[in-house]
This record gives sequence, C-alpha cells and structure tokens, in this order.
Amino acid sequence: MNGVDAPLGLALRLARRELRGGLKGFRVFIACLALGVAAIAGVGSVSAALTRGLAQGGQDILGGDVALRLIHREASAEELAYISEGKAVSVSAEMRAMARSAGEGRARGTNGSEGRGQTLVELKAVDGVYPLYGEMALEPAMPLAEALAIRDGRPGVIVEPNLLSRLGVNVGGVIRIGEETFELRATIAHEPDRVSDGFALGPRAMIAREALAGTGLVQPGSLVQYQYRIALPANIRAPEDIAAWTAALNERFPDAGWRVTDRSDSAPGVRRFVERVALFLSLVGLTALVVGGVGVANAVKSYLDGKREVIATFKCLGAPGALIFRIYLIQVLALAAAGIAIGLAIGMAAPFIVDA
Repeated sequence: MNGVDAPLGLALRLARRELRGGLKGFRVFIACLALGVAAIAGVGSVSAALTRGLAQGGQDILGGDVALRLIHREASAEELAYISEGKAVSVSAEMRAMARSAGEGRARGTNGSEGRGQTLVELKAVDGVYPLYGEMALEPAMPLAEALAIRDGRPGVIVEPNLLSRLGVNVGGVIRIGEETFELRATIAHEPDRVSDGFALGPRAMIAREALAGTGLVQPGSLVQYQYRIALPANIRAPEDIAAWTAALNERFPDAGWRVTDRSDSAPGVRRFVERVALFLSLVGLTALVVGGVGVANAVKSYLDGKREVIATFKCLGAPGALIFRIYLIQVLALAAAGIAIGLAIGMAAPFIVDA
C-alpha cells in the first residue's frame, strides 16, 4: 500500500469508528440539508407529475386530438368541410353572460338568505356529439342530451353547483339567460375539458347549441368563441402526424385566424402556470438551502470544537495534519450524503403525499 492509500484507508476506518459514537452535533447539519434538498426536489417532482398528467390526459382535457378556436365568427362551409372530412367534430360556442333567477323553484342559501338573483356565468353551448373524449358526469345522473333537451317547450340547462346558491334556485327551478328561459335539470359533477378553458370569471352554465339563438346573446360584435374539437382517425394520431395535419390545415387556410391546440399541449395556460410556480418555489427552496448553509457551518464548527481533545490525541500519537483533515472531511461528506439522500427521498414522495 503506497503512502497515499495508507492514510486514506486509515482515515476511512477512523472516521467510521467515530461515527459509531452517534450523530450528536450533526442533527442540525442533516436537517438543514434534508429540508433544503426536499424543498427543491419536491417542487420538481410535483411539477413533473402535473405536467406529465396534462400530457397523458391531453385528449380528455382538450376534448379532442386537435381543437380550433375562432372568435366572433363561425367556420365557413369550406373550412368546416375540410376539418370534418373523415373525422368526428364537436362544435361549441362559449361566451360570458348573465344568468337570472326566473322566480320559480327559488331556494335559500346555506346561511338562510335568498341568493342574489343574478350572476355572471361562463356559458357554453354544445352540440349532440359533445364530449368526444372523456365523460360528462351530472347530478342527478342522466344523459347530457336528455338534460339539455327541450321539454314542454322549455330548453334545459346544467350548471356548476355553486350557481344554485348564487341564484337561490334548486334543480328543477327556472333561470333566464338572455331572452330565453331554461329549466335547471342537473348540476355538473365533472366536465372533462374544463381545465383547457383556463381562467373563469363565473360558474359554468351549459345549454344545447340549438338553444343559443333563442337567448339573443349572439349579436354583431359579441365576444363569442367557437370551438371545433376534432377526433382524428386512428392512423394519424401520432404526434408527428398531428403536427403534419395542423401544418397542412394552416397552409390550406392561412388567413383563417384560428388558434390551433393539439393534445400534446392541451392546456398551455395551466402548463405555463405550473412552470412559473415551480420556478418560484424552486428559488424559494434554493434560498432556504443557502440560508440553511449557515446552520450547516455552525453545526460543523460546533462538532469540531467538541473534538478538540480527540484531535489533540491524534496529534500526540503522531498523526499528520492531512490524516486528521481526511478523517473529519470523510465524516462531513458521509453525513452530507445522508442528508441529501433523505431530502431526495422526501422530494420523490412529494407527488404521492400531495395526491393522498
């Protein structure tokens, strides 16, 4: 064994023996490292899990393989014929409107007072094939077509539950949207493509597309968004095939003015929000780790101060300074590795903890 290996092997043995004496003085050291690393790793793990979930559920979140959004106008006959050729297409119109209680089926809120009688809603008018992907869940359970159908001359509407207390109505009551009166048939338990709509100013109200004209809300200049959700044939659902199809679509109609989204990035607004929050929290975690470095330095200093007698004994026995340095460097590195491993383990478990 050469002159370099001998002190290193001896340093490893002596460091291991000292660590057997316990971690007194190093608990703060390990805690600072573990918490800082856990914060950074946890943010990264949760962010990756959310982004992966958006990608895996892209079809359901988007409501199709590709979605086209037009503002103020519907697709022309030529455009609609092109996107419908050999494909399933669901057409919906979305806008903001005021919903008012019509006075029938009024209910009291949770505090015993009546609702306000009117509120802003995110109105969505859907066709008979909606949704192309995912399941629409209603309470009480019923088919979507039945909930929105005209019954006794009155079209149906379904709403998110919090709209009931705002308007002071119950299921079976009557509300007005624009110039049309609707019967409230059910509440929305799950809307598969709600996330892709992004920021909402009010609760959802959903009606049949045929009933939208009766509201009188669609006028020249009305801020209406027309969504065309497309289910592509199975042979062109690969990411590269979808990209080629959308490129051909934009080349065929360069002045259409529509916004094209595909299932690989089904909710870009949500994705950007997650990325920004992850970046901010990562910086917070990094700051905590840097601040924790003060605790690490103090813990190491305190530990070495307590080892003065041991170090003096080593010196009396003829141990060179390099050997003593290696003994305590190995201990610090070993405990640092343990703290980092604990932090990484907590960070890896973060998505499961959040899910639970």
